[in-house]
Amino acid sequence: MLRISYFGISNFLVEHGGVRILIDPCFSENPMTSVRATDVPCDLVLVTHGGKDHLGDAVELMLANPGARLYAPADVATHALRHGVDSARTFRMVPGAQREDGGVRIKAVQAVHISFTRSDDIYLTGVPLGFILTLGSLRLYHTGDTCLFSDFRLIGEFYKPDVMLVPVGKFPGAVTEMEPWEAAQAAAWVNPALCIPMHWDPLTQGDYPALFASELRTRAAADRPVVRQIPFDRAIALDEQGVVQGEGPWRST
Repeated sequence: MLRISYFGISNFLVEHGGVRILIDPCFSENPMTSVRATDVPCDLVLVTHGGKDHLGDAVELMLANPGARLYAPADVATHALRHGVDSARTFRMVPGAQREDGGVRIKAVQAVHISFTRSDDIYLTGVPLGFILTLGSLRLYHTGDTCLFSDFRLIGEFYKPDVMLVPVGKFPGAVTEMEPWEAAQAAAWVNPALCIPMHWDPLTQGDYPALFASELRTRAAADRPVVRQIPFDRAIALDEQGVVQGEGPWRST
């Protein structure tokens, strides 16, 4: 069983086979969640880029979970090392890099954006990422922040993700990298079984997930992908075929 919890922005907890994976773990500066970073035990922390709404509480989580491992672009990894995270648990990733950890295959892929991290008195830059996770029989694709680019089609054809976490708007006060119609085109090219919208401003873009779903129906097959919006601080469970089995409150396992 695959369990996916959503805390707003691009922050997800993915659980499979006893492994707990946090992706873009922004809690303390996230107005969409009541969950604290210290509430969420984790084994793996994945950060797609150094934006504050994606790097979030990654360093604090790594220090609070001494067995956890961090996978991130070079700027984020360097920032973590500067703040006391053990180098043996920190892995710099670039597009194309792949690692196995805890039975999970982590594949870094391209995202068209920027990774820019303020680390005390200096600024660090790196290459933004998306991640494809192989979890048993399922593949989950977290795009990170990105604009629309044609290699979404290649990612779909080559890696065949079953689940896609796709940005459809912006972090409050920031810019929108993909409008709903652009996100719909990306999802149509990737063609997963299930799409989960993420990264929109609920105050000014509250209708964006629905607009995304409507646009997708004009660009993809009638029955695929299925769109499932996860409310903030809620979770869905999927079977090994990627079919949603139910929804409930987020809970720590």
